[in-house]
Amino acid sequence: MKKIYPLILFLIPLLGLSQEPVNGVLYKEGKQIFEDFQKGNLDALVNRIDPELDDDSKSNIAQTILLTKQQFATVISGKSVTLLNVLKELLDKETGEFALYLPVLLSDGAIVTIKIYGAKEKQGKVLIVNETHLLDTQKEKSIAEGYKLFLAKCFACHGKYGEGTMAVNLTDDYWRYANTNEDVFNLIKEGKKGTIMMAFKNFLSDDDIKKIVLYLSIMQGQRLKKGKKPEGKKAKLLRNLY
Repeated sequence: MKKIYPLILFLIPLLGLSQEPVNGVLYKEGKQIFEDFQKGNLDALVNRIDPELDDDSKSNIAQTILLTKQQFATVISGKSVTLLNVLKELLDKETGEFALYLPVLLSDGAIVTIKIYGAKEKQGKVLIVNETHLLDTQKEKSIAEGYKLFLAKCFACHGKYGEGTMAVNLTDDYWRYANTNEDVFNLIKEGKKGTIMMAFKNFLSDDDIKKIVLYLSIMQGQRLKKGKKPEGKKAKLLRNLY
């Protein structure tokens, strides 16, 4: 059983994360996996187990898929759900294996994540090669709180989905006034003179700002089609948060 770590502050670097565009193969595959969990389609999920694995490995993986399906069904019971993004964490540059993250927003404002600890892309399909679990940890609770804070303080200028209205699009890979994760934190806290970006230091605690930045880390990289055109320079930010 893999160990699930508690909330990780955004200033602590982890393994690099990469996010695929919404029209990418990975996103489409991740969305299909999410829908299969949502519908309880166990056969489709089990059929994703890598056929090259031995029988014992397949059996163990099937058990974790079944458990995750049951947990997910319990958590979403009576609620509508939305897939926020599809992310992958590179594990091994030589093998190309990665962990697949499917952060899911529930209608009550909670956020849970389906995580496949090992997977591989083969002929345009994602195959499961390791355990699958549902994450409902302190980190997910902090992301949910960040989401609520974003809707309360940020959506008027950045849009409900971070797509950008009066202010910049937060779902792409471009930033106007930030070069590091810490820059993003300070930009929210101190604001930016000469722009509509106000300082929130008198309205949000440092912990609240960190939660907003953590939420933004799973929104970045979606490149929403309805989103505002990129502004600023391309930069890989917030990828080491989730």
